[in-house]
Amino acid sequence: MSAAGARSGLAPDHRPTAHFYPGKRHTRRLIPSAIMGVMTEPAGESSPTSASRPALGGSSTRPAGLTTGPGHRVVHGNPAFVRIFGQRSVGLPAREGMIGPPAEAFALLDTVLRTGRPAARWVVMDGRSWRLTVIPRADPATGEIYGLAFHFRERFDMPVHAPT
Repeated sequence: MSAAGARSGLAPDHRPTAHFYPGKRHTRRLIPSAIMGVMTEPAGESSPTSASRPALGGSSTRPAGLTTGPGHRVVHGNPAFVRIFGQRSVGLPAREGMIGPPAEAFALLDTVLRTGRPAARWVVMDGRSWRLTVIPRADPATGEIYGLAFHFRERFDMPVHAPT
């Protein structure tokens, strides 16, 4: 990409990139593929504690889902979500279908939907600590918040930074 293209937000073929909207504020909320995709450790690599931690359904995928509306009706759950909360939880309001998360988790969903700002917090389910991250989903044309994307990440799954 040329220096001019980088400054203008244009791709090499002169189309606007997904993150650049000339003349208006960026209101579209993109869902990172890492949230909804299958997330596994690279082949041949594992963390020092991976042998001592319980596997999540035989893989290291993280539970993630999409909701819609003020009742947080779950419209999609990835395979890890379905393993933990069950297939029946998809289609139900989160408070009814997701058994296990504490009330603070649902309060976080309410807050993100109300404010339109992403947020995260630690929650405890079945004696294990999870980082719940919630991102608002907005209509690209109007900017109206209509739902949420969320994922759980277990504490042991957090990156470890070695001192330099």
